[in-house]
Amino acid sequence: MKKPEFTIIIPAWNEHEVIGDAIFAVEKFFKGKNFELLIVNDGSSDSTAQIVKSLQKKYRNLRLVNHRKNMGMGAALSTGFANAMGSVVINMDADLTHPLSKVPKMLSWIKKGYDMVICSRYMAKGGMKDVPYWRQAISIICNKIFRFFFWSNIHDMTSGYRAYKTSVAKKINLQSKRFEAPLESSVKSLKLGLKIKEIPIMLGLREKGNSKFNYGSAARTYIPMLFRLFIYRWFSRRDKL
Repeated sequence: MKKPEFTIIIPAWNEHEVIGDAIFAVEKFFKGKNFELLIVNDGSSDSTAQIVKSLQKKYRNLRLVNHRKNMGMGAALSTGFANAMGSVVINMDADLTHPLSKVPKMLSWIKKGYDMVICSRYMAKGGMKDVPYWRQAISIICNKIFRFFFWSNIHDMTSGYRAYKTSVAKKINLQSKRFEAPLESSVKSLKLGLKIKEIPIMLGLREKGNSKFNYGSAARTYIPMLFRLFIYRWFSRRDKL
């Protein structure tokens, strides 16, 4: 296979209910395009890896990288960035709550010279559909705090749907292992002075399977990372965390 123009990275942990649908949807949407679809199996104990392997017979651009044990979404993203062959990487969730129609828009902004494109729930024409109000409230409040804490002009600091120049994704060098990774990516991008573009997204609620996000465990990892990122943002060298 010739070098792909872009790589779509999907971290997957016990996503046997949705991973096949996600692969079919991506391959159908980008049929005829020169891209690779990279699934990072994050130590799944179900049939996620087996489903991907079976579909590799049909899709030659489908790649699978395995973690021996569950390491977290951030670790899966780092593995994806390290293994991506395309000059642009797009990370998205396996549950299809991230609309594929945004990918061409993200790619077009990268081609215009932007280092990163973030799909934002918290700008004009963005939002969340069918997501419980209490979850929306927590996310909105936390993002407002993060924007103030880090003096950020990024509306959605925690969005998990992004495109990067691959060289930039590798330079960001994520250290977060779990769901705090998008926040780390945002803060490092600000510190490094990257050229960032936000586009609106209407985020839906997953229809199959269960979300892996747990508010209790997220709080335990977010709090120490917040302090580390605060020191990095305001007191450390530009290229180190």
